[in-house]
Amino acid sequence: TAKEFGLNNATGELTVTSDIPEAGNIRVNTSVIDMSEGSWTGRYFREYPVTVTAIPNPGYRFKGWSDGSTDATIEIQINGGVTVNAVFDKE
Repeated sequence: TAKEFGLNNATGELTVTSDIPEAGNIRVNTSVIDMSEGSWTGRYFREYPVTVTAIPNPGYRFKGWSDGSTDATIEIQINGGVTVNAVFDKE
């Protein structure tokens, strides 16, 4: 529970979207998220950063995130609601 880890109960939503849903999946912390629907939303504690990694499918490459980062793995601090978009391209 949050109390056991010294966290308050404040949570926020993380929404991950993809411009080409079939181009790849996203790993959020340790869970691989199926992006076939084009977006996914989960709730996380605000005090704990979330690691998000883009995983391109064969035939695609990861170009970057909507915030301008081109690293496949980014760390996000959840403050209220956060949305990031993974940008993929055909190889």
